[in-house]
Amino acid sequence: TTTLAPTTTTPPPTTTAATTTDMSSTFFRGCQKGYSAGGWVRPYGNVEISAAGALKCKSMCGGYAFFGMECPQGSQVHCQCSNTIQTNNGLADTYCEGVGNPLVHSHDHCIGPYVVDGFRFGDFDVTSTY
Repeated sequence: TTTLAPTTTTPPPTTTAATTTDMSSTFFRGCQKGYSAGGWVRPYGNVEISAAGALKCKSMCGGYAFFGMECPQGSQVHCQCSNTIQTNNGLADTYCEGVGNPLVHSHDHCIGPYVVDGFRFGDFDVTSTY
């Protein structure tokens, strides 16, 4: 008589990869010079400099094609909305990070932080366009 060892099957390991989604890269359109020349309006005031603030700006500008932020001032930034993007005044992404060279305008009261939670918050007379 032959005795067989019990058969055991080991299930494949369960993996739960931690993922973070950088929402800003999903809809970042670039940096634009100018505020009023670009057709931007500020009907909703400032938002907090954070991912939550950027997404709040997006939500408030829901009736517009684009939202953007300009002039980070420590804890808050201008939230602005537009239906158009001026294609002739685009800037390198670094301008929305406070390190454009040369600067469009001195920083003055737009002291940063310029990049938080993966979002760019613009600079003085520079709109981060989403």
